[in-house]
Amino acid sequence: MTVNLETLQNMGTREVGERARQQVLQLISSGETVQIDFRKSARVTPSFVDEFIGKLVAEIGQEKFQSCVKIINISPDVESLIQVAIARRLRVIPA
Repeated sequence: MTVNLETLQNMGTREVGERARQQVLQLISSGETVQIDFRKSARVTPSFVDEFIGKLVAEIGQEKFQSCVKIINISPDVESLIQVAIARRLRVIPA
């Protein structure tokens, strides 16, 4: 199933990141493979990415994340934010 982030009005808050994470967790728990589409997601903040992707990886583990989630249509800037959020949540780099 594809989760289109363009349906979210504001990807600048932790609250919106939490809602997106909960949606993806529900899909994963029902056995779905999830595709997260960042197309038309111009205003993505580090807080949103940490709350959504960073916490998601910390919660389900990196191996399950890699097998159940695919991120598409991502800009280099957002990809960098995601890498930092995951690394911090997994304590690979200091906060």
